[in-house]
Amino acid sequence: MNKIIFSVLAAAAISFTCFGAPGVNEKEVFAYDTPDRSPIWFGGESRCTDVGATEGRYCIFIDIYYADGSHTWAKMAHFSRGTHDWERSESLFLPPKPVKRIHFYRMLRDVPGKADFRAAFLRREAPPDGHTFSVRRYSMRPERTADRIERIVYRGGKLVTEFEVAPSSVAFSGQPAAGTVEVW
Repeated sequence: MNKIIFSVLAAAAISFTCFGAPGVNEKEVFAYDTPDRSPIWFGGESRCTDVGATEGRYCIFIDIYYADGSHTWAKMAHFSRGTHDWERSESLFLPPKPVKRIHFYRMLRDVPGKADFRAAFLRREAPPDGHTFSVRRYSMRPERTADRIERIVYRGGKLVTEFEVAPSSVAFSGQPAAGTVEVW
């Protein structure tokens, strides 16, 4: 079996423009003569203009269909909303059963704005051990002057979450001014 099922060349770009419901996406279907449980590593790159922060979807999206007729839907590699230049997003799914078919989407659905996609990929193989899929940084203020960093990493055949504490990335200039604060 070819481990790299497809890879859109970095120079090739697909552009979608969406101004609210129902949304736009492009779908490709990959069927396997011999279903197996190989990892599904997928993602791509996207840039966007004025993509809203609604409940809709802006992502690379896959639906998985198993040999026994069951399915797992809506595994996603999300992109940031708003306006930004090219960013990469990827995800990994470890199927619990042999996979017969995968539906792969580049998706901007039920969200206003414009998005361009390029370098999309779907691989039926494990990433290198230690590969980082996401990094998030959370401020621990006001209790501590530090940040918590969370990484999702592929280690030993599974995805694990690793944490560390680092100096705060937010600078404050002393105590807030005295006065009354109204909270509603």
